[in-house]
Amino acid sequence: TPEKLQEIKEEKNAEEISQLNEKIRNEPDNFNLLVERGKKYLEMEMCDDARLDLKSAMKIKPHEISVINLNAEILMKEEKYADALKEWDKIIIAKSDDQIAWFNKAICQSELKKFEEAIKSYTRYISLNSFDHRAYYDRGICYYMLNKSIEGCADLMVAEKLGGEKEMWLRHELCD
Repeated sequence: TPEKLQEIKEEKNAEEISQLNEKIRNEPDNFNLLVERGKKYLEMEMCDDARLDLKSAMKIKPHEISVINLNAEILMKEEKYADALKEWDKIIIAKSDDQIAWFNKAICQSELKKFEEAIKSYTRYISLNSFDHRAYYDRGICYYMLNKSIEGCADLMVAEKLGGEKEMWLRHELCD
């Protein structure tokens, strides 16, 4: 059952956090362990704990990409999209082909209703990963928000062909 699966996942996460806690007790300035535990806390939607690990990691390596990435992910969970967008831009400046950064930048722009910019970011992401149906779906929605239904339908059709189930329903709703 879904409840049982959730319970198993929570137990596994708790065990992993416990193991990381023990390692960090032995090596309190271990950057990689702090980032790893911060990511685990974020996965568990424990943003305050994730932020504490982020701050500790930033004291060790303030300009490390993984720290900026973790901060951006926390900000997105907290729905602070403008701040997250700045962090994704830092990553893109350092690594222009970072797929995750482009995808998340586009999400932030969409959430901020910056649809033209989001389309450009999704397009860049698609140039790096042309098989992700989510990007076509999201870009298609941005086109619709700008009343560009032809472009929107084209993207929804590609998303559907790449295996997106929700894209099929929405394409039929908007394009037929």
